[in-house]
Formats: sequence, C-alpha cells, structure tokens
Amino acid sequence: QENSNNSNDAAVVSTTIHLEHEARLRNVGYKIQKDISLVDNILFVTTTLTNLGDEAFSTVWYSHNFFHCNGIAIGPGYS
Repeated sequence: QENSNNSNDAAVVSTTIHLEHEARLRNVGYKIQKDISLVDNILFVTTTLTNLGDEAFSTVWYSHNFFHCNGIAIGPGYS
C-alpha cells in the first residue's frame, strides 16, 4: 500500500499484516483481530476484540512483547 505524504510529496510505503482468530462455544464467543503495520521505520500494532456471544464479558487487556529484531529483544538500550 502506498500513501502520498502531502508535506513534501515523498511516497510513504506502508506494509500491513492482518491476523484474525474466532472461537465459539455454545452461546459465548469472540473474534480477535491484530494488524501489524510498518510505516517507514515505525511499527504499529492494533488489536480489536469483538464479542460474538449472547452476553457481555470483560477481560483484562494483556499483550506479550515477544518482538525481536535480528535475535535482539526490543527494550531499554535497544537502538
């Protein structure tokens, strides 16, 4: 996907991976979607959780940071 950057007319290239999982058991279910995008040198991660069941539910948001680049974990001191 290519987007035009109006400030200097330079092309900005964006690459996105879309992951999706859906599960149901009787009257409960969910769908989780994750989009991972790389725009220039910035990594964006967006997660959407959708209730597919008959009743509302709540959950604590939690995401593992397992991202590694060239075998090096991203964190303090990474450059």
